[in-house]
Amino acid sequence: MVDDSRPPVLEQLVILDWEIAKLGISAADIGQFAAESLLLARYATSHGPGRALVGNFLESYEATLISEVNGGGMQDRKAFATLFDANAIVGCTSAHAAVWGTLGQWNIDREVKKETVRGALKVCARSARGEFEGLGAKNMAEIWDGE
Repeated sequence: MVDDSRPPVLEQLVILDWEIAKLGISAADIGQFAAESLLLARYATSHGPGRALVGNFLESYEATLISEVNGGGMQDRKAFATLFDANAIVGCTSAHAAVWGTLGQWNIDREVKKETVRGALKVCARSARGEFEGLGAKNMAEIWDGE
């Protein structure tokens, strides 16, 4: 948003991803971004930026929601749990990583891609069993380290 005063002042910057601008499940959108960051961490020559990106993104998203709950902007913890469902986010992240880990335009050895997909599918199965229920963002980025 831009204030019409002279000189114009930028009041708020909002980034929209028009590729998938739609109403839907927040975990799917968060999962797509997290998966692409994790794939960057896994496949890039320098792994640090992707790891930092996913960790900071998840922690910032969770902190913003907590701030809304504590500040009264969000009605209750139930709304928070709906928007930050760790199990759903992990499931969507691993499902996206399993698909795009092989289909993306990554110039990576085929065995590394297979290993990535196997790990993502293991995490997806754990999510289906509800193993990540109530997990905080700080620990979410570490799920894929051992996979």
